[in-house]
Amino acid sequence: MLRKKILGFVIAVVFLLTNCVYAVETERRNIFQKRAVNGAQAEVKSELKAQQPAVKAAVEPVAKSAPAKKEEKPKEPPKPKVTRTDLLYPSQLVIPSEFGSVKEYWPHDNSAHDKIIIHIQDAHCNYEAQMNLAKMLEYLYQAYGVTLILVEGGSRSDSLSYMREYAPKDKRIEVADKYLKNGKICGENYLDIVEEYPVDVFGIEKPELYDANMSSFMKLDEIRDRDLVMLDNLRQTADALKEKIYSPQLMGLEAKKKDYTDEKMKFKDYAVYLLSFFDAREKAGLKKQGLENMMMYDEALALEQKTDLKATELERGKLLEYLTRSLPQARLKECLAKTQDAKDNKIKQSEYYNYLKGQLPQGKSVEKIYPNLFAYIDYLNVFDKIDNEELFKELPVLEDAVYKKLIGRNKEASELYFISKGIETFEGLIEIKITPDETKFYTDNKNRFKIIQWKEFLSSQAKRFGIATNIDTQSTVLDNHFAFIDSFYGVAKQRENAFLANSVKTMDTRLPVSPLTGEAGAFKPKNPNAPKPAVLICGGYHTNTLLELFRKAGIAYVVVAPNVTTATDKKLYRSVLKEVYTPMARPENVDVDDTKPTLPGLEEEKE
Repeated sequence: MLRKKILGFVIAVVFLLTNCVYAVETERRNIFQKRAVNGAQAEVKSELKAQQPAVKAAVEPVAKSAPAKKEEKPKEPPKPKVTRTDLLYPSQLVIPSEFGSVKEYWPHDNSAHDKIIIHIQDAHCNYEAQMNLAKMLEYLYQAYGVTLILVEGGSRSDSLSYMREYAPKDKRIEVADKYLKNGKICGENYLDIVEEYPVDVFGIEKPELYDANMSSFMKLDEIRDRDLVMLDNLRQTADALKEKIYSPQLMGLEAKKKDYTDEKMKFKDYAVYLLSFFDAREKAGLKKQGLENMMMYDEALALEQKTDLKATELERGKLLEYLTRSLPQARLKECLAKTQDAKDNKIKQSEYYNYLKGQLPQGKSVEKIYPNLFAYIDYLNVFDKIDNEELFKELPVLEDAVYKKLIGRNKEASELYFISKGIETFEGLIEIKITPDETKFYTDNKNRFKIIQWKEFLSSQAKRFGIATNIDTQSTVLDNHFAFIDSFYGVAKQRENAFLANSVKTMDTRLPVSPLTGEAGAFKPKNPNAPKPAVLICGGYHTNTLLELFRKAGIAYVVVAPNVTTATDKKLYRSVLKEVYTPMARPENVDVDDTKPTLPGLEEEKE
């Protein structure tokens, strides 16, 4: 949602870009909607004119003195040369690992499509992620000629390229970097200001829906702190009751879950712990319930236990020696090339080892010579089938299955578990820090999200076990706030449909013939059948729904995520979003100023 900008911010940027020595307070507005601002520009111009003589007098003596030696700045290191090619299929797209990674794509074959959308999952107000996003956009332009960048939070051109003329590149980098760190601009804005690429940043919102979503967001933000305090009060009572109602095994599970949540326990260790509660027959049942990746992970871990890596390496060396002696020259050359590709990570390890295995005679006797190597190949074959994204999504489902198994027929424990999970979900909904799968838990169990009933259960059980609590069983404040939650997430769903419709429309109108407009220096595909490519930047929360919409519309896609190792500052995101927001929809009968915001008098100074 954070794509809206304000006039005050733009003027501040222009001041810095032009090294002005005066500052002006002005009314904020949305620069992309070009709304008239009650004479704010006239006020700025008037104040600048009033200060110009004083500024001139102040700088004249400096101009007459001996010029100071300019400090030489280190030259920007040359960027690696990228070979440009047509992006014909999703599987073809590669992202440099230092910037980010490809998460998934569709279709998996090389079937023809007239459009490809590269969906970059945005991490709002995260400097590291935004800088990597900018680098990915630069690479996508250099490697594939992608210039159309579709963004949430806007409904028209969001280009800031006109700012390039205000200052040299080093100054633009300095200023853009500052505002990127402050969360006032995003990665695509940074690239648009700093570089000279013909990128086309365009908003794909439906204004009315965006405004409705922002209205709901503002309301959620208003009630957020108070609701979280009340929910924390409920959670404290629930946690105290767990020690009375839960079995020792359930309390052990609670401790392990907390360790994993607090990152004191690795994914592998937690998964192994959860899987230990099920036998082979039960695991087969879990696989049928949709935990396919988790079951493959379990199988891979079992194969890993049987593999001696040192012995595997020795057997691989023995195998290569055998192939060196026995293979014809041409096949030996191919084998050496495969070995180098595996070393350079150009092919998967499973592909490499299966290739080596394929050079051997078939039979049981061969397997006896290389038992560890063959076991390792089996391990790689299983491991490479695992969808890592889905694997992580399946972990909470596995966790839930363990809870249900340990709870059994204990009704009090079952209700307490649901309430605890409900409190956690409610907090995520209020903080807008929740995945679509977690949202689904709320929508699937909406009839059980009755806070007043939760309070009655917690209060009665607390009284039963002599636990002190100050729960107000009569208050319906939290129950009343579900209306705001439903509004926010309901409109968010509608926005996703608008994203699809406006993405298609924008690609058709702004990429009429080729990936670029045909301007001087613009890239045109060598293959006339090359699909039109575009980048779509929005939060990862929207990913699942968008991918489903893309598939139904027959649009090929690639999902990409920038590298990020630092936590996003949610408070910064919320504060910036509230600070820069102005309604996107244009009221009727209101004149709209479509001129680009600029510094009054700047053109005269240039002349």
